[in-house]
Amino acid sequence: MAIQQSQPIGSERFLQQIEQMTGQRREARPRGRPRVEPDGPALLPGQMELGL
Repeated sequence: MAIQQSQPIGSERFLQQIEQMTGQRREARPRGRPRVEPDGPALLPGQMELGL
């Protein structure tokens, strides 16, 4: 799995050294966008609600 995701394998210290050298985070994160909380219909800036 690490090879398929191009993730290095090693100790925590080794992974920190790799992050410092490359300037990139090397932790596995979930794919996709974060889910939107279902608080109700949120309007984006510039949108207005239609009163029908």
